[in-house]
Amino acid sequence: HARWNGDGGLDWSAGEKVVLPRAYSCDGTEEPSLAYLPDGRLFMAIRARTFPNTEQSLPSLHYYAISHDDGLTWESPRPLLYDDDSFAYSPACFITPFRSTKNGRLYIITNFADRPCVNCDPRNRLFIVEVNTETFRLRKDSMTVIDQADEADNIRYSNWRYYEDRETGDLALFMNPACPETVKLDGDVAPQVYRYDIQLPG
Repeated sequence: HARWNGDGGLDWSAGEKVVLPRAYSCDGTEEPSLAYLPDGRLFMAIRARTFPNTEQSLPSLHYYAISHDDGLTWESPRPLLYDDDSFAYSPACFITPFRSTKNGRLYIITNFADRPCVNCDPRNRLFIVEVNTETFRLRKDSMTVIDQADEADNIRYSNWRYYEDRETGDLALFMNPACPETVKLDGDVAPQVYRYDIQLPG
């Protein structure tokens, strides 16, 4: 939190930590990303990591936490599940929540898998999915593939960036699908960066 002080600057204060227990993640809370809900609460999406024999009691999942006071305090993290309460398997990877200015709905962009994953792979299927903001379940009927590839060894749909078009409210997403270890940089610009235009419902 930040408040203006009398000297023309900001006084900062930190909220409490959000902690993933070892039963959920062998690396704790990773790469949190935030979005405001329509009622003013904050939604935090959390990446987690699992390995064999590292004492996780749940499979490879993402998690979420809710704050009612702009991030000063947080509810305990919970697993992000589908709306039929089944596991939404995912590798340890980016998870991007955002609330659309076009329709007010909450969406998540991330990699999903059909079975439990180990560490960071596979990232060969990237999805966008709507989140029910009452139950915080992922709406299976809204799951849409942004891109996918059969070969997972040399493909990673990851580390994307996006913006929301001010006129249409749709998304422009930019991503290099190559595995980072195989990318050769030309200066500071990675080759083969693709643009994905995502049209959201009104």
